[in-house]
Amino acid sequence: TTGRGAPQGYPIAPVIKVCGNPRTSEKLSEHIDVDVSDVITKNKTLEEAAEKVFEKLVKVASGEKTNAEITGYDKTIDIYVRGIIL
Repeated sequence: TTGRGAPQGYPIAPVIKVCGNPRTSEKLSEHIDVDVSDVITKNKTLEEAAEKVFEKLVKVASGEKTNAEITGYDKTIDIYVRGIIL
């Protein structure tokens, strides 16, 4: 994610949301499938982060639902905005 954490989901294919921003991962945890911010915060390696992503990919390919599927978020062309809009 870019840090804004737009919870994209698509009805025809699962979306695995990967986030490397610790604040976004915390604030939008219900939308994030794989939090790899520990590369920054805990000196984990990129290889360890890649392993986390790969493990999730295998689980989703085996039938596990993504957070977008669990929450029912399948808005394919929405622009996600947090906060007040004037």
